[in-house]
Amino acid sequence: MKRALQGLGAGACIGLGLALSLVGCRQIVGIEDRERCGGADADLAPCASCVLTSCCDEHLVCRAEASCENLDRCLATCGEDASCRTTRCRAQHPDGFTEAFAALEACRGSLCADACGYAECAGYVFPDIECAQCASSCCAELGACAKDASCLALTYCQMHCDDLDHGCRGDCERVQQGEIEQAYAAGACLEQKCNPECYGKESPVIDESTSCGDALPMDPARPVPGTPSSAGGVIGESGDNDFVLVDLVKGDWVRIFTTANPEDHAPFDPLDPWLDTVVTVHRADATVTAASMDDSYPRGFGTTDSELLWRVPESATYCLRIEDFGSWGLAAPRGDPSFAYELQVEIMDQAIQEEWNLDDEPNDTIVLAQSITGRALTADDYPARALPYLGGATLSWIAGVLEGSQDRDLFEVTPAADGVVALYLSPLGPGRRADAPNLPANGSGSTGGIGKITAYNEAGGLLAEIDYPLHAANLGVEAGREPGLSGLPVTKGEKLWISVARDESSPSQGDNDFYAFKLFTLSSFHPEANDVGNDDPLAAELIPDNSWVRGSLEEGDVDHWTFAAQPAPPMQLLLGCSSESAGSGVRGLRVTYLDGSTEVQSGTEDVVDGVLWADIGAFAWATDQSVPFRSSGPHYIRLENSNAEADGVALSRDYSCSLFAAE
Repeated sequence: MKRALQGLGAGACIGLGLALSLVGCRQIVGIEDRERCGGADADLAPCASCVLTSCCDEHLVCRAEASCENLDRCLATCGEDASCRTTRCRAQHPDGFTEAFAALEACRGSLCADACGYAECAGYVFPDIECAQCASSCCAELGACAKDASCLALTYCQMHCDDLDHGCRGDCERVQQGEIEQAYAAGACLEQKCNPECYGKESPVIDESTSCGDALPMDPARPVPGTPSSAGGVIGESGDNDFVLVDLVKGDWVRIFTTANPEDHAPFDPLDPWLDTVVTVHRADATVTAASMDDSYPRGFGTTDSELLWRVPESATYCLRIEDFGSWGLAAPRGDPSFAYELQVEIMDQAIQEEWNLDDEPNDTIVLAQSITGRALTADDYPARALPYLGGATLSWIAGVLEGSQDRDLFEVTPAADGVVALYLSPLGPGRRADAPNLPANGSGSTGGIGKITAYNEAGGLLAEIDYPLHAANLGVEAGREPGLSGLPVTKGEKLWISVARDESSPSQGDNDFYAFKLFTLSSFHPEANDVGNDDPLAAELIPDNSWVRGSLEEGDVDHWTFAAQPAPPMQLLLGCSSESAGSGVRGLRVTYLDGSTEVQSGTEDVVDGVLWADIGAFAWATDQSVPFRSSGPHYIRLENSNAEADGVALSRDYSCSLFAAE
């Protein structure tokens, strides 16, 4: 699990910015704080003198806030008593870790570090001396956060959150619009380098394993609700594979996921080394592959960490294999001492994960439909570069088993805001095969049985529908495909229903038939504003800063989009549009790129892959190559519903597109 510095735990973390090596005492100045910081007297200690001179505003704000002042006064009396700094003051003044205290500590760390006796790390109080000594290897990360008031305020806020309380951590991130990635980089460094010293327990390090035969068990050997099993390792050299054992019980629903090195969740640069994990589930003797997964779905949100939602078919000891994407078979194997990761296996339980919605029969009619719950997305879920597109988004897991040939499950969705609904499918099958270990394929471990997935409105009208077997045939073959029911507009408070039905052509039950989907409600898809006017390129809608856009196309309708900032050579147009391929009733969606009035490239939607213009070398399922811009514009994207007659199946006429100008 990705952790900021609050990850030391609600009962252990002291927070950033407190002096680690105060050789004297922090003098609490008086006499109205030396006439409201008008000047420093010669009798003041160097730290107090510097604070009055360089951090006067921050000092006075803290003094005006009782909780901040009480914490600061307590710490000033500690001297070199580590137990006082790490235990007593925090226990006595837990409410003192405020924005005011963060601002004061950041100023001291930035402008008064020498005078206040701060160590090179800019100051940090740890749970104990062992943690402090180990953490010297994370000085750069800790120091950067300790000198930034917004980063400190975020860590102070999150130190009161339980590790599994995503909502609490997300609330802190929304309130503290500061250096989120800086805070997580510091926390990740401590977690990787000082796990036992700072986090209270050591995950098994599994680097020495070379096969399932010599694999160590995870800690604990069997996860229970609220207590995930964990292990850590490093893909230290090219072709390195790690193995670990976990005990699972038949019928458990487990989420298996990795958290890799901090670069994975930093602004992405393909020239920098980063770890792109793949996790494969084997029976303990490695003779049977149960499931295999590369990235967390949807890949369009940018993470290279792995995530697999799996229903355990038999009680047994399972062997998990962790490797880099290159050794999986699609690229040159890679490894590096910095390729550290943590692997966790958690039991899904709605009492703990509010986003978890497991099929609860009977739910086969709209009247009996199961209401789903969700939670707000946070920086734990996807990289920072995806967050602008995920503002206000919520996540729900929908999972279940279709019993019998006529079974179907219905789930009721009540959007909390206007936007769109996007449901992403999971690939069927085991993925990597034992007889072809280097043939890469994603597989959730489901043996199938899912047929059509349908969205209905409150009147029972069919809004959108996709044929799961049609998509599933290709979903796991290419590591990046991620079709689903997506781009469906929703209005706050207006209900819709998602139906999952049994595949009529596959009525018999398989060994492990199940489905597991991610459902997002998103408010960041930019909607068209002038459906009539945008028929004309001169009234084209603006694409806001490389973004996702959406609109509606009745039969014969045309929409035009253009870039708010016109791209120029050597930039290229990368484009992905879906309508019928995402369940909409638009048939024959045609997308055309125009340089001024000149048509440069055009394509009609593929029923499975939509319209995708990208590097075919990297995306083998692309429907056409990305397009170089030949001038400084204006550039237009034209979308048209070329179908002369109504679809007759789905009521929706909606489309969604990602439109990017890239180097």
